Amino acid sequence: MHSSLGIVEIPALTKVTWDLYNQCQIIAKDAPAGFQKLVTELGSLQDTLRTFPDDVDSNASFEKMDEDRKQTFGRSLGACLATLQRLKELLARLKGFETGDGKGFWQNIKWATQRTQIEDIRSKIMMHTCNLSLCISFIGK
Repeated sequence: MHSSLGIVEIPALTKVTWDLYNQCQIIAKDAPAGFQKLVTELGSLQDTLRTFPDDVDSNASFEKMDEDRKQTFGRSLGACLATLQRLKELLARLKGFETGDGKGFWQNIKWATQRTQIEDIRSKIMMHTCNLSLCISFIGK
């Protein structure tokens, strides 16, 4: 990505998403439905990010995008990264509650106290997936 645009690099964002998806998969067994939905949305985001061309810089269509679309694209990637950072921080806090048994884990963290934050992150990930899908369609035009 052009550094002058201040845009997060898509391969790096894809890797962060994949790493978080794998971490979530580990604790998703016996998780409440809300957390399992978050994992599903994270998988959708990962799939969307993987549809971007490997090197968007060399894509002539991207070069032809007007400045407003480039800025929208950059903001979308930045907001996505910020949400993924929030998820990473949440997972770091949850790591201290790990037990050998998935049900015990979810009882220990008191799901009700984390539910709102997890649902907020899930809805933002869903929004980022939609926004980035639109950006893909911009690049293709």
